[in-house]
Amino acid sequence: MRRKMLACSLLSVTAILLLLAGLLTWWNTNFLGDQRFCGKVFSSSEIDEALEGAGRLEQRLSYERKSYIFHCQVEQSSKFIDSPDSGVEVATRFMAADDPFLTRVWQHRGRMAFALSGLPGGATERQAWILVPSFCWKKIPAKPDFVPFVTARVQGQSARPEALFRLARRGVQRIMKNVGCSSADLSREKISDLTSEDLHSTEIDNVCRKPGFTLPDSALFPGSAEPGRERVTHPRSSTVWSCDLYLQSKKQPSLTFFSSSDENIVAAMKRQGISPAWDHGEVVRCEQGDFYVSLFAHDPYRDLYDREHRKKARDVAVTTKKILNSLARAEARAQSWTGCSF
Repeated sequence: MRRKMLACSLLSVTAILLLLAGLLTWWNTNFLGDQRFCGKVFSSSEIDEALEGAGRLEQRLSYERKSYIFHCQVEQSSKFIDSPDSGVEVATRFMAADDPFLTRVWQHRGRMAFALSGLPGGATERQAWILVPSFCWKKIPAKPDFVPFVTARVQGQSARPEALFRLARRGVQRIMKNVGCSSADLSREKISDLTSEDLHSTEIDNVCRKPGFTLPDSALFPGSAEPGRERVTHPRSSTVWSCDLYLQSKKQPSLTFFSSSDENIVAAMKRQGISPAWDHGEVVRCEQGDFYVSLFAHDPYRDLYDREHRKKARDVAVTTKKILNSLARAEARAQSWTGCSF
């Protein structure tokens, strides 16, 4: 009798443990869950790679409208394990062409990686962007100063930039297919490594390791903001070149520079108006083609400049023009381009 009771108890305990194990597996993995999401655009492994933590995947939002509007949200949740809930959102976004370069949303970003070839794009540990190619724009209605991007954003944690970039690329492929653009294979597109955490000393005559690139005296303030250290994207062959320049000061005032000769970026910049302010870019025309240069001033630098501006009446437009002119000339020399209109 005792043996029978003991056997029953063991069976009950075993059944409870199996039930708990099954529930934990169900709650914290995607076992027997959906394997494709958002109209089968994304696989569960691609979503998992972006979110990284353990948990169950659930599609919260998925719709496509007018062939070029794409919006997808997938969330990852878990129970009783040390893995925070998170999610990822991939969507078509109509933005000004220079938004990825000259807005706080993208420039308060830490380090960034850029597409090495193919369609221009970039990624951080929080979000990624890819510009839909210019030959598709006639099939995608937008306001005159805006162009279509696909972005991927992670919520609740950081992610691998290459994983977010891959999700954005899938979204672009879907839109191009829907609107009937070229079905070029984008699967081999890759991004560079994140810009290094290491900072290098700035050379006054070769700012951002670009020979001939200098800053005008009006952009520097002895004792308050002088050349300090910098971080440059690598390799140079990516679709976008970028440099973060940190000036010597307690509040670390900084400037970020960009350049690109990618035809899609240049075409996008030509569509929008450009104002001579800190968030400023220019398209430079040369005999061999056109390229884009821009400058983003972070808040500590703006605050410092404004204080000195009141003392010395230095004009922002004049200073930005001098900086971009120097950058453009250095870029043209580096590319061996001639006949440029600076």
